[in-house]
This record gives sequence, C-alpha cells and structure tokens, in this order.
Amino acid sequence: MGMSTLFVAFEDFILSRQAALCSPETIDFYRRMLEPFLALADGGRPSNRLVREFLSTVAQRGVSSATVHALTRAVRAFLRSAHEEAWIDEPVTARMPRVDQSRVEVLRPEEARRVPAVCGFEDRAWVMTQDDSALRRGEASALNCDDVGFHTRRSIYGEEGGANPFRRPCFAG
Repeated sequence: MGMSTLFVAFEDFILSRQAALCSPETIDFYRRMLEPFLALADGGRPSNRLVREFLSTVAQRGVSSATVHALTRAVRAFLRSAHEEAWIDEPVTARMPRVDQSRVEVLRPEEARRVPAVCGFEDRAWVMTQDDSALRRGEASALNCDDVGFHTRRSIYGEEGGANPFRRPCFAG
C-alpha cells in the first residue's frame, strides 16, 4: 500500500464522515488528528506496530493523556473504516490508552457557605444555581439568566420537547 493509497483511504474516510453529517468541527478534528499519523506512515502499510510507534512518539512529547486518547480515537476510527472499505487487507487495532483522572476538590460545608458571600451578583447566581440544581459544571456554565426562573423557582429550560430535552430541570432561587 503506497502513500497515495493511504491518502485516498483518508480522503474516503473524510467523505464518509461528511456523508454521515458529522459537524465541521468533527471533520476538522479527524483531519488534525490523522495528518501526523499519515505523515509517519509515509507510504508504509498501516500496522499495529506503526500505531504503537505513533502513539508512543506523541506521548513522549509530554502531551496530556487526553490528547493521546483523542489521537487514538481518530486513528482507530480511520483504520477501522479503511479495513471495512477494503483499503487495507488486515484489520489494525489501536488499544485505547487510559486517561488520567484528576480529583475534583470538594468544598467542606463551611467553605461552601462562604462562597456566595464573596461573589458578585452574577457569580452568586451561578454558584447558587449550580448548588441548588445539582447541575454539572459544564451544564451550569452554559446557562444564561433567561434559562432559569429565579423568582418562580420553576424550570424554564430543558423542558419536554425543548431544544435539548436531556438537560436536567433547573430550579433556582
């Protein structure tokens, strides 16, 4: 398999993602993640050893475990597609690396009670909404003031049939 065949397989993979209506951000993710892998392959046959060499080289540069994991996801999806579409004869596997989990610090109750007192109005609203609603940090930070009924303590965001029905009801006050 020459570089041109691997490149054609890559372009076919990108076309398949576009045909599957992946977002432009997802397409860009695959391009950015796979270009270094294609450069390392340099006309060689993709193999398990090549994948391990690529991931090892990336990891030795000191990138985060999440970056190595993202690269592995992209390489694995590409190679799986290349095999399914008969661009490569043998399946090539990429084991998913472990992602380091950082511990989230939890405030003691007396610390949590002091937080709203030192916040401005907007920060206090965000902190109290997150505390009262049990929203995850990403969900809470995506809220706008119009998403929450502060005076009625009723959810006006994420209701049945809304734009994102999987969000939790949010009550604040």
